[in-house]
Amino acid sequence: MKKFLKKIMEVIVVVCMIFSATACSKQEMSNITPENATPEEVIKVAVQKMEKVNSFESETVLDEQMSMNGESDGSKMIVNTVSFRNPMKTKIEMITENREEIQTTEMYIDKVEDSAKLYSNAGGRWYQRTLTEEELQGFLSEGDVTQYLGAVTKLENVATEQVNGKNTTKYSGMIVGEDIKKIGDGEMLEGAIAYTDMTEQELYEQIGDVPVFIYIDEQGYPIKFEIDLKNMMQTVWDISRQDILSEYEIFNDMTIDTMTMTLTYQNINNATDFEIPEEAKEATE
Repeated sequence: MKKFLKKIMEVIVVVCMIFSATACSKQEMSNITPENATPEEVIKVAVQKMEKVNSFESETVLDEQMSMNGESDGSKMIVNTVSFRNPMKTKIEMITENREEIQTTEMYIDKVEDSAKLYSNAGGRWYQRTLTEEELQGFLSEGDVTQYLGAVTKLENVATEQVNGKNTTKYSGMIVGEDIKKIGDGEMLEGAIAYTDMTEQELYEQIGDVPVFIYIDEQGYPIKFEIDLKNMMQTVWDISRQDILSEYEIFNDMTIDTMTMTLTYQNINNATDFEIPEEAKEATE
């Protein structure tokens, strides 16, 4: 499970950068509002607007709590990101909290001409490595928040709320069926049935709907996204643990009490600029 959480954060963290080029909607974006459009139309325009963002700052929080044999334990990952499109560069601070320790990792990504590099500092030492174009595009496509939005169905306008001082319209929705692959590692999910007679279709039917909330501000940007992973991960755990119960009976009553991911944007198109530290650029590859 920890590997899955790490994978989710890798994908979100490394490039929440949602910078692919797409055509504008045939309908003027300024004409789309919660008052005169369906939730589906509002979300569609929000996706288009985010695809054109030049810079942003974001906070991603993955919060999980589990209990077993009457005891509970949990951890939290907080990822602060500052990202620019042109020239492409990203600053990332990842904070992992549990009851024993707090760990902080600092990362940067930049691309000069055809070369993209990842710089990371964990424990006071800098490392760097070159990303292939395929790796970079993989991060971009897998970590694209617009994939989440594009997979949401059953949308409803449920409330108006303030987020970071902005008025927003809150929408509820669901991600269903095989679209759930877009919110995690499909191989990991399907690995839960590797030693069972269950089919992939039956797996996703058991997982069912994954609830989400989307907050759209008055300019049409999706500035907050919440997803509840609890039931999905409990189902995957209940299926996969059957192979180890005979050997590790302690896991019999393990329950996932909470598992949520929240992504919040601010300073869209007005992110605070930064420079990559020289010691990072001078680090050994």
